[in-house]
Amino acid sequence: MGSRKRIVISGYYGFGNTGDEAVLAGILSSLAEVSLDAECTVLSANPAHTIAVHKAACAVHRYDLRGVIAALKKCDLFISGGGSLVQDATSLRSAFYYLAMLKLARTMGRKTMIYAQGVGPLLRRAVRFGTAIEFSKAAAITVRDVDSERLLRDIGVSGRIEVCADPAFLVEPDIECAGVALAQASLGESPVVCVAPRSWPGANPRLAEIAEGVELACALTRSRSMAVPMQEPDDVEAVDVFARSAPICCSGDFRLAKGLICNCSCLVGMRLHSLIFAAGCGVPSVAISYDPKVAAFAESAGMPCIDISTVTARDVQQALCESLSRRDELSGRLRDFAEEMRKSALRSARIAKELM
Repeated sequence: MGSRKRIVISGYYGFGNTGDEAVLAGILSSLAEVSLDAECTVLSANPAHTIAVHKAACAVHRYDLRGVIAALKKCDLFISGGGSLVQDATSLRSAFYYLAMLKLARTMGRKTMIYAQGVGPLLRRAVRFGTAIEFSKAAAITVRDVDSERLLRDIGVSGRIEVCADPAFLVEPDIECAGVALAQASLGESPVVCVAPRSWPGANPRLAEIAEGVELACALTRSRSMAVPMQEPDDVEAVDVFARSAPICCSGDFRLAKGLICNCSCLVGMRLHSLIFAAGCGVPSVAISYDPKVAAFAESAGMPCIDISTVTARDVQQALCESLSRRDELSGRLRDFAEEMRKSALRSARIAKELM
């Protein structure tokens, strides 16, 4: 036991975001899959929940500076990621927090690794400057898309940057629990279209267009619809707009969420990780892009993508009907894509193992 390595993992964990919890599960499982025997401590907003859900990990509160320093003193590697951590479009404070954690680990003499992050937007000079410094001093950098790599090069990040898939591709769905949830919602028999919406101020007119498009497509294809909030309670208001879509809340259970999506005929997704879950199960999707990361992923997976700023019910109806009509063809292509993504996601874990 004395030779066992220790890793500290920093990310958006313990906030009940289904996608980010799937990312953490993917990181932990990929480290185990590449035979890296390490004790992992997660910086979490809810340590008790993190320990209960991710049984392979320890956790300390992300704002408990004394606990964080104690964990860093013992660790061999500090991992920042995955997910969209360093961006200042929604929160300046959040970007500085993740950069500060990188700097703290580095000043304590610990190796740092940027792990499968989606970087940006970086709108402010101070954030771009801080990112360039801390990322350039990391022992390794992996990002989840080419746009992130390009942005890091543009701001002057030096060293090798590898594009690797999102760790959430490695999460296994809970098909059994999903089947029970679908049966309880009387959705066990007919084809089902899943909607994974996102709420934001002033969203309702756009969401209403999407809801109408889903209803029209379901009527034409004799399908039913359900809505799955990927972040609660934030997305519950968005789900309310889809009045005719049976709501199924997962309470952050990412394996259940993936199981629900895997049981569907098609997904209409705004949340990135709903699209990742669908691709991983070979379920065709229609992406609704509110952020470049959604459009970038949709393009890589060959999914139709509609910009949220111009979305109409007719756009959604047409894209959804076409995806449903080509389901078998698209499903096979997506399964091949997902297999490549799983292999790519393991690359970040292998790099972490090399560093240790």
